[in-house]
Amino acid sequence: MEHLRVSERPELRNPVLVAAFAGWNDAAGCATSAVKMLVEQWHARKFADIDPEEFYTFMRFRPQIRLDADHNRHIEWSNTANDFYFYRTPELAHDIILFIGVEPSLKWRTFSNVFTQFARDFQVSYVVMAGALITDTVHTLEVPVSGSSNDAELRARIGKLFMRSGTSSYEGNTGILSVIMDACQQEGIKTMSMWGAVPHYISQTPNPKVVVSLLRHLRDFAGFDLDLDQLDGAARRFEEQVNEAVAGNDQLRQYIREKEQHDRPSQPEDAPHAEDFPTSETVIQSLEEFLRQNRLRPPSSD
Repeated sequence: MEHLRVSERPELRNPVLVAAFAGWNDAAGCATSAVKMLVEQWHARKFADIDPEEFYTFMRFRPQIRLDADHNRHIEWSNTANDFYFYRTPELAHDIILFIGVEPSLKWRTFSNVFTQFARDFQVSYVVMAGALITDTVHTLEVPVSGSSNDAELRARIGKLFMRSGTSSYEGNTGILSVIMDACQQEGIKTMSMWGAVPHYISQTPNPKVVVSLLRHLRDFAGFDLDLDQLDGAARRFEEQVNEAVAGNDQLRQYIREKEQHDRPSQPEDAPHAEDFPTSETVIQSLEEFLRQNRLRPPSSD
C-alpha cells in the first residue's frame, strides 16, 4: 500500500482502532497524551507507520539530528511520526490498534485514503477518533466529554456513556479528524469521535483531568480493563494546584463560581482572557510531576 509502511502483520481479532492527532484537534495535548498512556501501559508494539514524505512541510516540521552511543549522526523524523501499535486483549472479543499521529500539512485527502485503506486491510471493526477542544468549561466541574458517530449502534452506546451526544451544529474550519471520519463514512467504515473539553484559561498546559476523563470514557466504551488510580490521583493534585493559582485572581474566581452555579455558556465579554490567568509555577510543577510519574513520552517501537 503506497505511503504505508508495515513491518509485521499481526493476527488481530476484529480490532478497534483508536486514533489521536497532535495539532488543531488536540487542545493542550490531551488526546495524544491519552493514547500514549495506553501504548505505555499496555507495552503496545509498533507495527506500521505512514511515510511523512508526501504530507508535511519539513521547513515547519524539521527533522532532528541525533547522536548514538558511538557519536554517529542519525536523522529522526519524530516531529511527523504517524505510528500504529497493536495490543491483544484476550479477555475481549476484539483486539486494539492504537494510532498516534500529527495533523498533516499537505494532501489531506490522500492521507485520509491511506488511513481508511489501512482500516480496510486490517479489518477494523470501528474507528475511535479522540480529540480535545477548548471550551468555556471550568476545571472544578466534571470534564464534559462529547461523542458522535456515523453508526446507529455506536450512537446508542455513546448516549449511555457520554454527557453530551448527538449531531453537531458547528459550521466552520475543521481538522483532520473530521476529514478522516468523512472518508470512513464514504468507505462504509464505522467510526465515532470522542472529545474532551479543556478550560480555556489553562489550555496552554496538558491537563491530566481531561486526559483521565478521555481514558475513562474510552475504557467504558470499548470495554477493556484499565487501572486509572494513579491518574486520578494526579488529576486531583493538578486541580488542587490550579485552585491555589486561581485564588489570587478575583475575576477568574468569580467566573468559575458563576459557572459552577449555573453552568451556562459564557458571553465573550464575560469570559476572562487567557492572560488574566496567573502564570503560577505550581501549575507547571504539577504538569512536570504528572509527566514524570506517568511516563507521558513518545512511546518506543521496541
